[in-house]
Amino acid sequence: MQIRPKLLIASISVVTLTALVIWLAFDVLRPTPPRTVTMAADPEGSLSGELAGRYRDLLARDGIELKVVPTAGAIESLARLQEPNSGVSIAIIPSGITNQQGSPQLVSLGTLFYEPLWVFSRGVVLQRHERLRGLRISIGQEGSGSRALSLEFLARVGILDKSAALLSLTPSESAQKLMDGDLDVAVLLDAWESPDVHRLLTRKDVNLESITRADAFVALYPFLNKLVLPAGVADMAENRPPADVLLLATKASLVVRKDLHPAIQYLLLEAATQIHSGPGMFHGAGQFPARHTASLSLRLSVRRHKMHLQLVTEERTRKRCSNISPLVLINHLLSMY
Repeated sequence: MQIRPKLLIASISVVTLTALVIWLAFDVLRPTPPRTVTMAADPEGSLSGELAGRYRDLLARDGIELKVVPTAGAIESLARLQEPNSGVSIAIIPSGITNQQGSPQLVSLGTLFYEPLWVFSRGVVLQRHERLRGLRISIGQEGSGSRALSLEFLARVGILDKSAALLSLTPSESAQKLMDGDLDVAVLLDAWESPDVHRLLTRKDVNLESITRADAFVALYPFLNKLVLPAGVADMAENRPPADVLLLATKASLVVRKDLHPAIQYLLLEAATQIHSGPGMFHGAGQFPARHTASLSLRLSVRRHKMHLQLVTEERTRKRCSNISPLVLINHLLSMY
């Protein structure tokens, strides 16, 4: 049976129009994810810097290049996230640094791990906060989360005055100067896995201070958590620390800009699950990444986590279609008739 010319022309027109609509939908109306994204991280050698490298490796498997920009710490990373022209769209930020009112353009993909505030001393006994007066105290460099939280807590207990010498040093500098006797107290905000924390925990001439009135701090600052570091856990042979230690801790969150492509957000959450879902010193397997966040709004729930797998599949399909020219798509559709 011979196909009528008008019917053939109409069929070709429908196929052509369909192909153009599909191509426009994939290539123009819903663009593919960016091939390069940028993450702010603490200086090289820090735990945050090491974690950024692991995220970079995992995203590379999906063809996404993750550039890492070193910063002085969480405050500087937050400032870069808030600045739309900085190019930074991802960072790991401790709770208590900002909130939804202060950073409406940011969202959390969930919490990743505990970050205790470690207070180490050498040559002094700090049973009460009054004994901090007149001491040489390193609270972290400008732009760091440890400095911001230390200033807040020291002001709360009435120590933020000229009676104490508050120094701006990196965690590595603080640890070294404390071991050398050039500091009396070093305050670090870092995870249990931090090399600087372990260096100080195993030193016999350095003490890890237990936080007195920890419950009061948690009541006053809801983003804080009370943890217990068991005696001997850093070195069983030398029994370091020699007794259980009460710690105050924040939870580190994976924070992104709201305008970061949803497919990239899902890939980040997928990577976070691979990196942080194992057991740790203060948490069990599967506890992180967690939905709870006390500071920023949560972008992804556990239920929506699975829904985003479908989105990523769609984005990958879109990427393949966006590389196909309209003529190729028309020829493919015509071959189906």
